[in-house]
Amino acid sequence: MAAGPRFGFLGGGAFLNHASVAPPCRAARRAVHEAAEGIAREDDRFVRSRATSTDARRAFAAFVGSRLDRVMCFQNTSAALSSVAWGLRWRRGDEVLVSRNEFVSNYLAWELQGRRGVRVRNLPTEDERVDPDVLKKTIRRTTRVVAVSAVHWATGARQDLRALADAAHDGGALLVVDAAQSLGAAPHSPARDRYDVLATNTYKWLLSYNGTAFADFSRGALEAI
Repeated sequence: MAAGPRFGFLGGGAFLNHASVAPPCRAARRAVHEAAEGIAREDDRFVRSRATSTDARRAFAAFVGSRLDRVMCFQNTSAALSSVAWGLRWRRGDEVLVSRNEFVSNYLAWELQGRRGVRVRNLPTEDERVDPDVLKKTIRRTTRVVAVSAVHWATGARQDLRALADAAHDGGALLVVDAAQSLGAAPHSPARDRYDVLATNTYKWLLSYNGTAFADFSRGALEAI
């Protein structure tokens, strides 16, 4: 992506987004600058962060086609995923299906629930892609969560989230999606993907800064947490 008036990257040459840390675009830099100046002026529009976070939640909800009351702000994707893992009302013997090769934050959040009687089982993959038919055969009555990344952090494998959601829901489980590697380059929405939780940071394909993340929750997920 070449530097241009909309993005305004400061580096020379072209920026090829590889889903790592992206240089923030012009709009993001302007928003941060305005906020810093507003805080310095003790302007309540910037000092009182609740209004700011509500505006951000509203914008994110519109971006993914969700609703304000289903979107929450976090400091990073790990915190968003952990809010689900620590917030669910687990029953002893509950299971989570997640690949051992998942990104560490989308694995440890579930592994740490072992002390609460939760078992983590490996979700079979082929080149890190989950086959919906394999998921149907792997899921059990005790499976509460199926956790995947929309796009795998190492291989770039892209999941068929809608098919995985249908398989998870047929088995009585929630589909929790880490979209940090995809949102902004690929479209996601609750209507399109039928996920229960979609979590993402903003410093990759969304071309903003580290320190902000969002999660979109289905009604069923909110009731379970």
